[in-house]
Amino acid sequence: MKHNTPRAIGALLALALILAGCAVSRRPAPAIPAYGGPTRPADQVAIFNCGFGVTLRAIDGNRNYNGNPLACRYSLLPGRHRFRVAFTAETGGDAKRVSSRHDYIVRLDLVAGRKYTLNAFLKDDRNAAMPWKVNLGDSSEKYLIDVKNVREVR
Repeated sequence: MKHNTPRAIGALLALALILAGCAVSRRPAPAIPAYGGPTRPADQVAIFNCGFGVTLRAIDGNRNYNGNPLACRYSLLPGRHRFRVAFTAETGGDAKRVSSRHDYIVRLDLVAGRKYTLNAFLKDDRNAAMPWKVNLGDSSEKYLIDVKNVREVR
């Protein structure tokens, strides 16, 4: 019986590396402060994320704060904020991309210590006055909150 010890050890090491890579949790990128002054601890700021279908154009009128769906993460002081956003969605089996014609203003009241994710989905009735369903995931809740304070800007 022939032993291939180096080959077997190499295969076990490769398997261990693959399993270790799968076990490593992917941490989100650190939040970019969208306020002036020194960085504050997590319990003093709210975290805002762009979720599905949301492209961030500006926060409180500042266009330096922007980002693509699932790729933007900002820390903000608690209180009311205005988010200028655009929406996109994939439709049907042909995976056609639909984008909002104009930007929208979404006003949100954020609480320190919480994380928020804004999502947008295209409604079945695209001829509706508001063809997008907008919801907010809040880390303190176990469900999504429909956002009603959404206004189209031209």
